[in-house]
Amino acid sequence: MERPFPAYEGSEPYIFVSYSHEDAAAVYPEIEWLRQQGVNIWYDEGISPGHEWREDLAHKLRQARLILFFTSPDSVKSVHCRREVNFALDADVDCLTVHLKSTDMPDGLKLSLADLQAILKFEMPEDSYRSKLLTSILARVGPTETQAKVDTVDAQTEWTRFAVPGIGFALIAAVIVLIYRPVPTDEMLRKRASVESVLPVDVSEPVPGFSNRAAIAVMPFVNLSDDPAQEYFVDGITEDLNVGLQSFQMFPIIATTSTFQYKNSVADVRDIASELGVGYLIKGSVRKGEDLIRINVQLIDNLGKQVWADKFTFEFANALRIQDELIRKVLLAIEPALIISEADTARRVRTEDMEAWDYYLQAIPYTFAPNANTNLNGQSLTREQLDYATTLLHKALDLDPNFAAAYRLLNHNDATYALLFRSLIEEEEANARIQRALEYGERARQISPFEPSVCSCQSALLLMTGDLDAAFRLQEEALRMNPSNSGVHAIMAKILQVKGDYRRALKEIDTGKRLSPRDIGMTNYLYFEAAIYQAMGQLDDAINVAQKALLLSPLNYEAQFVMILSHYAKGNVAAAKEALTKLHRETAPEFKPISGWPEPFPTALAERITLDSGAKLDTMDYNEGIQAVFDQLGWNTKEISSESESSSE
Repeated sequence: MERPFPAYEGSEPYIFVSYSHEDAAAVYPEIEWLRQQGVNIWYDEGISPGHEWREDLAHKLRQARLILFFTSPDSVKSVHCRREVNFALDADVDCLTVHLKSTDMPDGLKLSLADLQAILKFEMPEDSYRSKLLTSILARVGPTETQAKVDTVDAQTEWTRFAVPGIGFALIAAVIVLIYRPVPTDEMLRKRASVESVLPVDVSEPVPGFSNRAAIAVMPFVNLSDDPAQEYFVDGITEDLNVGLQSFQMFPIIATTSTFQYKNSVADVRDIASELGVGYLIKGSVRKGEDLIRINVQLIDNLGKQVWADKFTFEFANALRIQDELIRKVLLAIEPALIISEADTARRVRTEDMEAWDYYLQAIPYTFAPNANTNLNGQSLTREQLDYATTLLHKALDLDPNFAAAYRLLNHNDATYALLFRSLIEEEEANARIQRALEYGERARQISPFEPSVCSCQSALLLMTGDLDAAFRLQEEALRMNPSNSGVHAIMAKILQVKGDYRRALKEIDTGKRLSPRDIGMTNYLYFEAAIYQAMGQLDDAINVAQKALLLSPLNYEAQFVMILSHYAKGNVAAAKEALTKLHRETAPEFKPISGWPEPFPTALAERITLDSGAKLDTMDYNEGIQAVFDQLGWNTKEISSESESSSE
């Protein structure tokens, strides 16, 4: 059978294809499709006339980034195929096996390939198979020059067929890989488009406070395990490594709540680097077997050039030690003069008990990402799921009572429960959650006194209880300890807004957005910004930013409150009533318009709004003011109810 195209002979990364000639009719369409996607392919078409066969093969195998082995009853019997695979593995070249048919492998070959990824093509729908094949290859090889020019319609089509959400828990944070998982839905793609339309975060300038050092983005690791259920484990490694990098304070590290927006993306690394405003990307993959874990890591600069790459194979019990080694190697690859004696900072919040760590990782998908209304994968969460996360975390603490990160996540879990469900739960339950969260946070701080995520959560809780001075002092320390954490800057912005330092508050929220320009929780960053403008009396800016927040998440009730109050203060009564009617129509009967951020009612609003009752807004707190203004607009009257009903018809 005629070979479909010339073998690749350039200097870019390529894959070596091993197959039986009896399978050519099945293999050639596959490698032709891969070539159309921009993957460089070398196969036996490339043997030069007059050259020694084995000499050419050995050279090409050693230089390959990956050997792609198409298995079938014919190929596993082929002496040539078995030699190619064994030679590649001996030369430490990664191997990806594609099973064209159900095949019984010889024991020796089965042993050689036991810990490597296999794709069972004969069991999968064609579109699912090709998506997984391309994702797995790109995770190892990375995009080429050709890849940047390739029409990725196949990948984009695949994105509309599956359900993947994305949101991040930056309490732990991330370093490397692109997880294979079902891809985003139409809703997720629309949300991503909305982000791009309303969020022009300026990433052209360096992040303030880091001496113009280039920012680093840790992309989601790719899950190369056969078991999709292992994605939580891969996400956890990504998050943990990200926190470890942040702990050095030397480079700005982009939040995982931004980088996880690119999960499953085949976009060119140069485009991603440009969109995030970074100098380096860290990418990689994880394959977890029964006892062994294999991690491939590469550091790429913003021009697409590989700066450093390495592979790690280790036993599950050594996972935490290997992560520390990864962090050191990444930092030394970027700036060899770095002094990395602070490595213990990241370890203080971890456990040495792997079972406890596994429970902790399992809990993360059932908790909200920082400053977001979903989890790290973009999924909405129920109160029952948050309670399930609490159960898993207590199992972790039963195994290791000094596991600071588990206390930290419990602290975050109860705090976000009280904040995000405040309009649906009674005040007594909200207060109990806040008190319990404070207790979890104090326990975490006893173990790791100034771990920034705990400090930020505690600061937010102190603000929610009205202790502004204590919240400010604690957050200043969190900012000093970790200036690279976007959430720390965001919470500081809210504290400064309540404190009345509006100029610095705007600076902090701008820095927070710059450190996470594609944050899945950007709606709440924008709410913080809108609230600052409202307090300053810049009501047009407050309305504009609040509308952007609502475009990203219509369920951002805090932004709704800012927009309605600002419209009314400007005299736009019709616009305020229209927004209030919409809120009434789209919320449950038990919904109460209550903010999770108790603070004085803004003077800038109180000076512009007169209550018919004669009551003075400048003597009220924020929630009392919201209730008074909403009542005046008809929230609890037949008028607003009838308008709501007519709008829904």
